[in-house]
Amino acid sequence: MGALETVGDVTISSNKESSVKFPELRSAEVVTLNGNISTSLENVSQIDIRQPILVGQYAIIQMPALNVTFPALKSCGSLTTWGNISELSMPVLVGGKDIDDPISIDVQTIYESSVPINFDALTNAADLDVKGFVEPYVFYPMLLAIRILESDIDNLNSLNMPLLANVSSISATVNGNVSFPRLVNATDILIQGQVSSLSLPALQYLNESLRVQTYRPFDCTSLRAVFDNTSTTFAAQYGYNSPEYESREFRCQSYFVGEPKKGLSQDVQNGLGFGLGLGGGLAAILGFAWLLRWVRKRKARKLSAKVGENAEGESSEITEVVATVGNPREPEIRVNSIAEVSRAV
Repeated sequence: MGALETVGDVTISSNKESSVKFPELRSAEVVTLNGNISTSLENVSQIDIRQPILVGQYAIIQMPALNVTFPALKSCGSLTTWGNISELSMPVLVGGKDIDDPISIDVQTIYESSVPINFDALTNAADLDVKGFVEPYVFYPMLLAIRILESDIDNLNSLNMPLLANVSSISATVNGNVSFPRLVNATDILIQGQVSSLSLPALQYLNESLRVQTYRPFDCTSLRAVFDNTSTTFAAQYGYNSPEYESREFRCQSYFVGEPKKGLSQDVQNGLGFGLGLGGGLAAILGFAWLLRWVRKRKARKLSAKVGENAEGESSEITEVVATVGNPREPEIRVNSIAEVSRAV
């Protein structure tokens, strides 16, 4: 269909390997695909790519991989891609058809290798939801504003949005560094996984919560300072005694256990193993509470004795800092301690 330039709705289905090309297509309303596509399409209201999953008698039948490429697409109202997607490239896609109707993007891939995704020109979006096994470094270099950002990527090592200034909700699972260097306004931020750092140097307005849960060492103190700065700004607008102010939440949880100290007793090692072996945040907290009581009793016994030198080795630490802003001058802060466990020689 080399001469086709404008179309209303397009629906293409195929259970075999196929390639569909519209080299001159410039405008469409709804495009529904179950096959590979490469096109000169520039404007479309909706793209819906949903690859069927066939279930056999003993296993799921993997469908052929789809390579989705729209090299000329500039605007789209809604983009949905589900299935065995091997590549998704829209290098000049800016956003929705107009500024008042931003694009919604939903990407879910089950491809067995990391999937390259290219949204390098995207500047404005309503919802951006990416799930699956994609390239480990997600980079949206031009994104300025988004309403909801959800990222549940199995192998994500870095999340960087250098120009993002406004967002309502962020929920991301990351195994590395997260950076929003120009983010000024947000409602809710939740980052979890093997998070190493979260950079929010420009954040001024935070309406509801800032939460981090990680299984790596993490600097909760610096992040708390960011939250406190937004609290001052928020209180100036709503008042210290307002329900909106009192319901704001800061939570920073770091569950990290390194190599046990040399000479740790078997009871202590069992306590650490119990707390972490059950899995999940609650089990880690229970294990740490037991360990903290043991450390306090041990310190009390040492008050009448000299303290020997600590043995060499990596420390084990579990940090939880939880704060609910209440009092206007002295916010209520509950710190469950930073414990460094060692044994005297």
